[in-house]
Amino acid sequence: MHHKARNTTRAHLRELHRRVQASQLQSLSESETRDLGIDCVELPLRPDGLLPEETDEAVYFHPWPLRRLEAHPVDMTDPTTRESARIKEKLWTRFDRKGTDQDGFLSAVLADEFLEYLREGPLGRDTLEQFSLWTEGTFEGGIIRSRYMDFSASADPDTGRGAAHAADFKFEEAWCARKGNPHVSLIVTHKVAPEERLLRTEVLALVGIMRTRLSRAALKEHTIIPINMISCMRQRQARILQAHFDGEDLVIRKSHLYDFSTRELREKNIPLFLLYMASRPIGDTRAYKKRIREV
Repeated sequence: MHHKARNTTRAHLRELHRRVQASQLQSLSESETRDLGIDCVELPLRPDGLLPEETDEAVYFHPWPLRRLEAHPVDMTDPTTRESARIKEKLWTRFDRKGTDQDGFLSAVLADEFLEYLREGPLGRDTLEQFSLWTEGTFEGGIIRSRYMDFSASADPDTGRGAAHAADFKFEEAWCARKGNPHVSLIVTHKVAPEERLLRTEVLALVGIMRTRLSRAALKEHTIIPINMISCMRQRQARILQAHFDGEDLVIRKSHLYDFSTRELREKNIPLFLLYMASRPIGDTRAYKKRIREV
């Protein structure tokens, strides 16, 4: 039964992948996502990092509580951390003064805060990545197959040889959950103006990762591949998407866009995003709660 559910899931995702790949649209309306079998719902980000007390939706990521993050401040006595923070602040100041931007900079800031900056507190002295028990991964080393990284409409995701990233999209960093969990967390950059609607490239990245992970023998006991994606765009804006396949639809929980263009907004929104980047993988990923729909 488990094997059948897994194969049916792969068939659903393969069909969705082909349909989205062939689309000429840059973004998808609500009706277009529904027609594709995508259930796109709001992901409210809570500044305290706590989950809603009651929800009917399956949850696969439990954010770090804000109180725990505040108990582990960045250790500016560490020379490497201090120098990296100094360089980032200098660049922020330049961008603020000129009103300019740089593709990939916001992604780099969030990645460094998570995997490079030393923090100190009750859990010891280490990075947020180490405290939250995520392992840095490589995209072509088990996160997403190279042939799924060609987002051009003319490409066939099942027969293509693979290609470089799309001109307006870049995979930045990725992490895998430990202890054999199938969960993935990643950061991507979109070289496009901020768009509240779901982007075609976001869907292709999510589906490509799910298909890749479902093909791995090490994860053969799992049917659901939860993904937590930090999606950065131009004008220093970003959002968080959490996705999984529920047996019927591709469920994408999407936050609204958050602004990082001023010091005040960064001081509020960077910690908020870190809570979700440090999320604890949770949930039953071996079986669906509902009966799987046949293809």
